Amino acid sequence: LKEIEPLVQSGKISQAKVQQFKQMIEMLETTEMLPTWLTLFFSKFTQIQNPEMPAWYTFFSPSLTTLEKFEKLLETIPVIEAPFINYFLDLNKELKECQGKIDLFNHPKSFENGWLWLQNQVSKLLSRTTVGTDSLVNQLKKSSPISKMVALKVMQEFVNTYDLSIKAMKASSAWSSKEQVKLFKRMLDPYLKLLVDWTTNIADPGLIPMHRAGHYLPIYLPCNNYSQICRTLILTICNVHLISA
Repeated sequence: LKEIEPLVQSGKISQAKVQQFKQMIEMLETTEMLPTWLTLFFSKFTQIQNPEMPAWYTFFSPSLTTLEKFEKLLETIPVIEAPFINYFLDLNKELKECQGKIDLFNHPKSFENGWLWLQNQVSKLLSRTTVGTDSLVNQLKKSSPISKMVALKVMQEFVNTYDLSIKAMKASSAWSSKEQVKLFKRMLDPYLKLLVDWTTNIADPGLIPMHRAGHYLPIYLPCNNYSQICRTLILTICNVHLISA
C-alpha cells in the first residue's frame, strides 16, 4: 500500500480504481471472507512458474511494476461480476439482520409470517433463480473464485438461518410436542428440496470439491426418515462450503 500511494497521488492510479479496491476489501470484510481470500490467493501468487495459472497469480513476480501488481489485484474480482456479487451482498445483509424474523417462529400467531419470509429467502437461492441475466447456477459456474466464495458463504449463512428458525419453533412452549413434530416435518420439506437442488445442480465435483462422504447422498435423499435427512443436510454443508480457486 505504501508503494501504491505515490501512484495515486501522481494520477497513475485513478480514483475510480482506488474506489474499486476499497469496495473489494469492504465486500470481503462484510462477508467475513478477507482471511480466506488472503490465504487462498496470496499463497498461490508465488506459483509463477506454472503457465496454467491465471495471469493474476504472478502477483509477486519481480518483473512486475507496482502498478501492474495493483491491476492484477483488482482482476481477482472482475467488474462484470458486480451485479452477481451485489445480489449476494444484499441477501447477506438481510440474513444478518433477521433476528426479528426468526423470532416469528416462536408463536402460532406469527409463525405463518415467518414462514412466508423464510420461503421467500429459499426462492432467492434456488439454482434456477435468475441473478442478473442468467441463472444462479450458470453465474456460479462461470464466476471468478472470489464471487464463488461470496455466494457460497451466503448460502452457508442461509443454512444457519433456516436452522435457527427451526430451533426457535422447537424451543417455544406455545405448541404441544405433537404439534411441533408436524411443524418440524413441514419446515424440513422445503429444506430438503433446497438440499436436493444444491446437491444435484450446484455441488458439482468439477466445480466444488466434494467431501468424500458425498457418495452417501443417493442413499439418504430418497428416504423419508427425518433423522437421515438431517444427516444429509450436514453432508451437504460439508459439500458446499469448500471451493476451489
